[in-house]
Amino acid sequence: MDFVKSIGSSVAQKLDSFQGSELEKKVKDATSNENWGTSSTLKNEIADATHDYQSFREIMGILWKRIGEKDSNWRIVFKSLDLLMFLLKCGHERVVDEIRDHQFALRALQSFSYIDPTNGQDKFVGNKQKRTSFPCPSSLSPSKKKKRE
Repeated sequence: MDFVKSIGSSVAQKLDSFQGSELEKKVKDATSNENWGTSSTLKNEIADATHDYQSFREIMGILWKRIGEKDSNWRIVFKSLDLLMFLLKCGHERVVDEIRDHQFALRALQSFSYIDPTNGQDKFVGNKQKRTSFPCPSSLSPSKKKKRE
């Protein structure tokens, strides 16, 4: 039964990746459930697109949706946090405000975990490390962002 659910879930994710604008497809590709990292070229393209207000809204909307994924899609959440960290460093200054406005979504990840039923291993260990390195939203300001660069 789990096998059927996993196939259904992967098919739904593949169909979702074909929908939306070109930019939405890039963000979905960068935060896919595939077992490899996102290319820096793709991350840079997405970061450059944050300088356009409409594109920024598209990117952040998809990111927040994907950060809120269920436990079994832990890889999507992991990659979404990774992209969010990259946008914080290389994207537009509005990313700082956006993180501050959505800090509740990041706080919810403090208790996020996914134990692989086949081997009992916690697959979200990397995200726990990423969470601790994520800057506190209240300490973020555009001037501090400039200093980090």
